[in-house]
Amino acid sequence: MLSFDITHRLTDLLIAIEAATHRHGPGLPALTVVLATPRGGTPWLYTEPVPVPDHAWHAQPGGTIGVLTTLAAALRCPAGTQLLARAYRARPHDRVLAYVLTYQYQGWAGPVRMLDAVDTDQRLYRVSRAGWDGQVSLSVHDDPDPHDPPTRAALADLLAATPTR
Repeated sequence: MLSFDITHRLTDLLIAIEAATHRHGPGLPALTVVLATPRGGTPWLYTEPVPVPDHAWHAQPGGTIGVLTTLAAALRCPAGTQLLARAYRARPHDRVLAYVLTYQYQGWAGPVRMLDAVDTDQRLYRVSRAGWDGQVSLSVHDDPDPHDPPTRAALADLLAATPTR
């Protein structure tokens, strides 16, 4: 279970990711992994982009959810498990904490930039910014709900495909 401190630091990091995305303008969906590693006895959070080819976001029949599902399946195959094992050997103190998906969709009043993340406690974080007013909204949902976005289940599956050790 993630500590109160880590959960709040993760929330701050997600807001910073959204702000950086906002400054760079609209683009393709992007997937990022949040890693935690001890630095001087204190966990340090940082992000790494997950290399998803640009064409995959458009070519996948299942759209964004299809891309996430394909990535989870790839991590579960022998080549994927070997890749993860090499990554853990290269950085033995790192621990996958969450996956983050940033994307944009057309809302009723204009574009909405979204950031969905799921952490190892299966908590859903949503950060959104509507283009017409620029206000940032943050919500954190501890328990799954039938009205959750499909990204929650897909990101949770991706986390399940990425064993912590």
